[in-house]
Amino acid sequence: MIKNWPKKRTYILVAVIAAVFAIYGISYFTIIKPLKVDKEALATEVSMYENQLDKLQNQTTEDLDDELLRVADFVPNEPSPDSMLININNIASSANVNIDNIASSSELEGDHDEEDTNLQERSYALDVEGRNLKDINSFMDKVITSDRLMRIDTVNIEQTDTDVYLTLTVTIFYKG
Repeated sequence: MIKNWPKKRTYILVAVIAAVFAIYGISYFTIIKPLKVDKEALATEVSMYENQLDKLQNQTTEDLDDELLRVADFVPNEPSPDSMLININNIASSANVNIDNIASSSELEGDHDEEDTNLQERSYALDVEGRNLKDINSFMDKVITSDRLMRIDTVNIEQTDTDVYLTLTVTIFYKG
C-alpha cells in the first residue's frame, strides 16, 4: 500500500501537519500564553491579599488601643467653641484669607447608642474669602492638619476674576 502512495498525497499530508502545527503555535501565543500570564498575575495578587490579611489578623489589640488613645487626645472634653473659633481665625490669618461668616449647629451623634460612644459633635459652616486658590488651598491644608479632630462635610469653591470664595462645613467632636 505504501508503494501505491503518490507523492501528491505525501505533500498534502506534510502540508496538513504543518498547518496543524502553525494553528497550534498561533493559538498558543494568542490564547494560552496570555491566560497563563493572567493566572500568574492573579496568583500574585491573591498572595498579596493573603499577606495583608495575615498581617491584619496578627495585629495585636494593643496596637489598636494605642491608636485609639492617640486619636482620643485630639478630642477635647468640652465643645469650647471659643478655642475652636480662635484656632480657625489663626489659621485664616496665617493663610491670608478672611472669614466672612461662621454659623454653628450642635447635635448629638444620633447614629450610635450611648453605650457605643459618648462623642458629641458640633457643625460649623464657614464662608471664607481669599485672593487666589493658593491661599484657599493653604487654609484647607491647615484646617486638615489642625490639632482638633474634624470631619470636613462639604466643600464648595467659587472663583471670580478677583477673589476666591470657599464655603466649608466641618464637624468637630468633643466628649460628652
